[in-house]
Amino acid sequence: MKNAITVLCFILILAGLSISPTAESEAELLARLLYAECRGESDEGRLAVAQCVLDRVSTDHRDFRRQDTIRKVITAKNQFAKPGELTDELLDVAKRAIAGERAFPDHEVLFFRATKSTDDWWDKYIGHIGRHAFFGRERIKND
Repeated sequence: MKNAITVLCFILILAGLSISPTAESEAELLARLLYAECRGESDEGRLAVAQCVLDRVSTDHRDFRRQDTIRKVITAKNQFAKPGELTDELLDVAKRAIAGERAFPDHEVLFFRATKSTDDWWDKYIGHIGRHAFFGRERIKND
C-alpha cells in the first residue's frame, strides 16, 4: 500500500498537480499579493516582486530570519500591501516563481519600491522593471 501511495504522489507531481494544500494556499496568497503590489506590471515585473518574497523566505539576512514561509513574509508588519484579488494569470506567475523562475537569477532580491522614490536606502541597487526599483545582493554561488 505504501508503494502505491508513493507512485500516486509521483504521478500527481509529474502531472503538475499540487498534493499539498499548504503549498497551494501559499501560491494563492502570493498571487493575491502580486495583485496588490504589481497587477499592472509585465510578467517580468511580477516575477521580480514574487522573487522578493521568495528570497526573503530563504535568505540568511538578519532582518528576515524569522520569516521562513511565504505567509510570514507577506503578513510581516509594514512590509507589503494587503493582498488583493486572486486571478488565474497571477496564480500562474506565482506558481512559476515558486517553481524557480526568477527575474534576477544572479541576485537575492530583498526589497523593492516605487521608482518615484529617489533616495538611497539600500546599498545594492539591482535594477528597474516597470514602476519598481529592486534592491538586494548578489547570490552566493555554490561551486
